[in-house]
Amino acid sequence: MNNTLSKLMNKFIIKTHHFIVFEDDVLKTIEVINKNRNCVKILLYGRIRIWSDGRIWHIVFKASNTEWCSLINELKVIRVWDISCIPKTTNGSIYSTD
Repeated sequence: MNNTLSKLMNKFIIKTHHFIVFEDDVLKTIEVINKNRNCVKILLYGRIRIWSDGRIWHIVFKASNTEWCSLINELKVIRVWDISCIPKTTNGSIYSTD
């Protein structure tokens, strides 16, 4: 019973999450986020100006816990503790501190 209730609540609890992606992967990531997602809402996206070249972008969105886990698996998101842990030369990877 408790496991069933937990699974049900994960479909309704919506939190704000974010991805950190390289410029070349922004459109692909947004397409995957928007694909067949009922409860995902993109709030904003743009460049992160920590690095001078401006090639790293962030995408902020709201999603249920179930959708978040699905996105992590589909996009193969790499968890980092801090944005400074992201290698500056890695294209094709998607990161998150969530």
